[in-house]
Amino acid sequence: MSDRIPVSKKTLTYADTLLTVGWASLLEECLGGTVRIKDDGDRFDVIAEHPFPPEDFEKLKISPGYKYVLDKSDKEQPAGDTFDYEKEREKARIYRQYQDDLRKNKNKVNNALQEQDEMAPAPPNPELQNLTILSSMRKGFRGDKDIHQLIIKNSNLMNTIVAKRAAYYRETNNSLAKEEQEFNGHVSNAQFFNPITGKGVIRPKPDGTTLASYPKKEVDWFEEWLKFRGMYDALLAYRSNDDFKIYVIEPQDVPAHVLKRLRHDLLKENLWGGIKLDIQAVLTLAKNLIVHSKEFDPTEGMMYMNGTPKEIISGLHQAYFKSLGTAAALMNYSFLGLPAWFKIENHETAEAFLEIIYEHIGDRSQKKMGCLNSLQENNSGDIPLLTQYRSFLSSGELMVFLEFLAMFATHIIQQRERKQPVKQFSTTNLGRLFVMGYNLRGIVENEGFLNTATAIRKATVNAQYRKTSGSQVWDIHYGLAQEWKRQVKFSDRFVSTLSEFVQQYNAENAKHAEQGKERRKNITTEDLNQVIKLIVDNGSELVGMLLLAYGYATEPKEDSALSQNK
Repeated sequence: MSDRIPVSKKTLTYADTLLTVGWASLLEECLGGTVRIKDDGDRFDVIAEHPFPPEDFEKLKISPGYKYVLDKSDKEQPAGDTFDYEKEREKARIYRQYQDDLRKNKNKVNNALQEQDEMAPAPPNPELQNLTILSSMRKGFRGDKDIHQLIIKNSNLMNTIVAKRAAYYRETNNSLAKEEQEFNGHVSNAQFFNPITGKGVIRPKPDGTTLASYPKKEVDWFEEWLKFRGMYDALLAYRSNDDFKIYVIEPQDVPAHVLKRLRHDLLKENLWGGIKLDIQAVLTLAKNLIVHSKEFDPTEGMMYMNGTPKEIISGLHQAYFKSLGTAAALMNYSFLGLPAWFKIENHETAEAFLEIIYEHIGDRSQKKMGCLNSLQENNSGDIPLLTQYRSFLSSGELMVFLEFLAMFATHIIQQRERKQPVKQFSTTNLGRLFVMGYNLRGIVENEGFLNTATAIRKATVNAQYRKTSGSQVWDIHYGLAQEWKRQVKFSDRFVSTLSEFVQQYNAENAKHAEQGKERRKNITTEDLNQVIKLIVDNGSELVGMLLLAYGYATEPKEDSALSQNK
């Protein structure tokens, strides 16, 4: 038997999510067992493994659910557990200095520690990252601190209050505990927890235009308390220069303890950037979810997925706040969906999904570069590619990804010309994605398609690589990706463009044969006929963009050969 708390989506922002996660945290503390969070459209359901009649709460001592953040504004030592903000900041400063010294002279630092018989400094508490941003946005807000102390000092009342609130949410009791009056007015609105309720938002028009905070009488202390709890299980905050980015993990159907672990793991990652931060956060979250699945690790896994990552975690709410010195203004609010490329059903599919993620963003544990690593946000020419890829992540639309790959093809050529590092996508992982995620086996495993893609590769990226390594023997077809991208929307034009490429490619081969030089395999009439049939059956845009994707990718044997030549 189970019981549930329904939480309505009142604001359609991460404030609803924090409230829901806070309820899950509270029920875990009160009842034990597994508590699950499930998105039910216009509401979340917080589902407890055990039922919870009101009398159960009378036996408990309910805690605030988080530590009191002690900082310079506090004049006396608070009751209960504390997070010493200034002490952790000092630990962070020392640790950063230690890391800088290591980078400059690792041996010298290690020898100094050994001579002095000292241990390396410990890293700061990962929560410092979030609390630093909260501190920057407080602007006098003390709601989390005041409620923390009130709950500790009035713990005897909290049993009744929580029991009444649980009944109220389940609509089995329409009245709240009169004891709640003790807490009214002790918490004000904070935009950190409620992104769309900044100053001036709710002020009626005839009342003037000066800024005014959200009235305390309009703020439900109990719900704000649960949001404070929810922050420690679902929220991540990052600094971007003087501005702030806040992410909140959105559950779809997940046990609360798994959500908490995912957030903890993501918090420990050293993520940074703007658009790249969005991409890294989404794919790292998906990666961690798969790594913790029983499909990937039957022994240590936390849950069976039996679906796509998006069916477990919907994605990430993202709020971007612009620092205005004395305040922070919400400049952008968006939602970044987790990928739903294909279902995780067993170890093989889990491994395939992870390999795709690692190829895109790299594997830090193995110090392996990802394809996106060569795209830089300080390069204006790379911004459209990053934006396009982020759109693909959120939408999952195939043509959005193919558009990105066509743009990336040009990027590969440009990077190679500049003698800058760049990693190509592989036909292996593109094949996994296109076959398992988009059911395109009939196209990407067609012999004529593969032979034509190989010819594109040899005439573009492979020929250019050989130029940079001093062994060029073939002409480089610069501009092929841009030209084909313009023509693919028009079937007759694209077939003409494709046929012209085949003619030129085979003519180059014939010329080399006459001169006794290196030879390549021709594109046969049968290859061309098969590709034209694919175009007739599936459309020129899909087939043409897939040819570009495969043509500018690398095959495993080529990867190995290029690595040996470097």
